[in-house]
Amino acid sequence: MKLIKLLIFLIILVLVLGAVTVVLIYFYTDTFKSNQEIFYKYFSEDQASKLIEIDSIDELINKTKKENNEQEIELTISESTDTKTIIDSQTVKFQNKIDITNKMVESNIIFKDDVNENIISMDFIRNEKTNLDEDGGYKDIYALKLENILDQYIAIENHGIKDFVQDLGMDNTNVKDKIEISNLTKDLIKNKPETIEPLTELYNILKNNTEKKNYSKLGKTKITLNGENTEANGYELNIKKNQLQPILEKSDNEIIKKLNENDLNLSVKIYLKDKSLVKCEAFIESINKIYSINIVREENSVYIRYNNSDSDLNYELNVSKKGSLDSGEVEFFGTITYELKGDKNTHGTIEFDAKFKFVDDLEITELTKENCAVLNEYEPNQVLNVLNYFIEKIYETEGVNESLLGKFLEKNEEKINAITSASTRANSEEIQTFNNRFIQYQGTITGINVKSLITIIETSNSTSDLQVILKLNEEEKPGNEVILLIEDNEFYSVTFEYDEQGYVNVINIA
Repeated sequence: MKLIKLLIFLIILVLVLGAVTVVLIYFYTDTFKSNQEIFYKYFSEDQASKLIEIDSIDELINKTKKENNEQEIELTISESTDTKTIIDSQTVKFQNKIDITNKMVESNIIFKDDVNENIISMDFIRNEKTNLDEDGGYKDIYALKLENILDQYIAIENHGIKDFVQDLGMDNTNVKDKIEISNLTKDLIKNKPETIEPLTELYNILKNNTEKKNYSKLGKTKITLNGENTEANGYELNIKKNQLQPILEKSDNEIIKKLNENDLNLSVKIYLKDKSLVKCEAFIESINKIYSINIVREENSVYIRYNNSDSDLNYELNVSKKGSLDSGEVEFFGTITYELKGDKNTHGTIEFDAKFKFVDDLEITELTKENCAVLNEYEPNQVLNVLNYFIEKIYETEGVNESLLGKFLEKNEEKINAITSASTRANSEEIQTFNNRFIQYQGTITGINVKSLITIIETSNSTSDLQVILKLNEEEKPGNEVILLIEDNEFYSVTFEYDEQGYVNVINIA
């Protein structure tokens, strides 16, 4: 009897332990899971974010907004059509210092190509705590200096920009009162309803409404990872159009409804290595259209390819990473290749290298009255002349037209012309105002009027940078000598000469 009880106890114990073992195996391994359960275990939002490192990018952006850092970012762009080269390997390099503690930013921006290491270089500073004005009037200053063109920084106070532009005689309709530099963050992408919300809803609809038979195990599959052929476990979700349509009809999202009008077949394949998602392929196909996304996660890099037969744009992205945020230094580098379909079929490549280093102390150039001129202090025509001078000198620089800066100016030609036109108008008005003080005396006048003209010339020369030369019978003489030689009731001929800009600079009396 005791033996029977002992056997029963052992049997129950084995069953209990067996049940516990099965539970543990189920939850901590994939042994008893269905293909559908395994698919969503690894094709989850968390695993997908790790696949393309969304979280680490988000952490990087947040860290750059909270801690002092140095950045070195270089972009090299090439673009061509079937018939011509648009951009031939042009580079822009940013060397940034971001002082979060003192609310200061300094950036050196260099434009170069394969031949010229430095076509043109700009220094940019933003200082929210500047001591430029002794009375504390200037708080938030944006300053720019063009190397080899001007020794001083040309600055603008970040306040009243709309009125400032209007005072220059330019259209301020789309101008804000303050310059605002926003950050590109993951949240901006996350909160974009037309892209993310339909994807999230589609994911949940498929997860909750597809049957087990739609999921299959591909078994050991050969894939390329870290440059080598390797084996990975593959799983696939495959839904034909007759099954997909009633599932998509459950959604009220307009994008998904529109998607459902195309009689689509859907295939999503995932590949696992060491219990991690390393590759994902998604294909949406109809009779006339094919959409595909291919994502491969390697040791320190991620590869993404997007193709849409119904779209003008297809692209490939390959990103690698060195270092880590924990070490205080991290670098992302890689290439973006794109194709823009159309009459000319545009192809382009962007090579990028972005380094971030987090430091405690940064040396940023201090803006002073000696090295910085604030445009808010000057008359509109003076400001326009400075801006126009900037533009002229930039265009005169060898190689600038083919550079990325030149391409930017070309795209914004209308705005550039607005500055040039405003400057021309302002100069014309200034020239006319200056010349009008003398024009009324042109021609044949009496000696009394000649004496009045000489007085006006001397007053103008003492109050203006523009000097007018006085000549009597083609001989240059000072005004006080000429007045002694002029007879009140005699008649004299008065003629003018002008400088290259159109200002009166010589007055002849005969």
